[in-house]
Amino acid sequence: MTLVGIDPGSVRIGIAFAQDTPTQDTTTLDTTAQRTSTQHATAPRTMGIATPHGVVSRKDPNWLAQLCTLLHKQDTHTLVMGLPLRLDGTSGSSATRARKMANAIQEYMQEQYKRTVHLEFVDERLTTRQAQDYLQPEKGKRTHRSKKTKPPVDAVAASILLQTYLDSL
Repeated sequence: MTLVGIDPGSVRIGIAFAQDTPTQDTTTLDTTAQRTSTQHATAPRTMGIATPHGVVSRKDPNWLAQLCTLLHKQDTHTLVMGLPLRLDGTSGSSATRARKMANAIQEYMQEQYKRTVHLEFVDERLTTRQAQDYLQPEKGKRTHRSKKTKPPVDAVAASILLQTYLDSL
């Protein structure tokens, strides 16, 4: 199963993937009672590395169908949506739009594919700036990556917020 990170831009939606890899349960032998017991965490931990995938244009009238088709094909079980909070941590109109987008995705997935997608929000303040810094070479140094091979900044931002989520587990 796949975890998908979404950077909910007003022009482009950045997409990143990470594979769900639960950690192993810890099995111990209780020598006093001569039995084996398994210790379970309160929730299974997920480990993984987020990778940029691409973008969906919000200018396309079918953006929701395109995005949800991709989520369905990737067997998505968790959608990690960036929540664009203001620098002071409060919600604004961008955060409201992100929540509406998340609800639209959940409704579409349920109606079209009869799938429930778990939704998580992650503070995405400054992820686009981090992505830009990552993609731009340092002054005076040449990069071997051409513009055509660089992932879109929105997809890199999505991978940053998805990795933030994974690291918090």
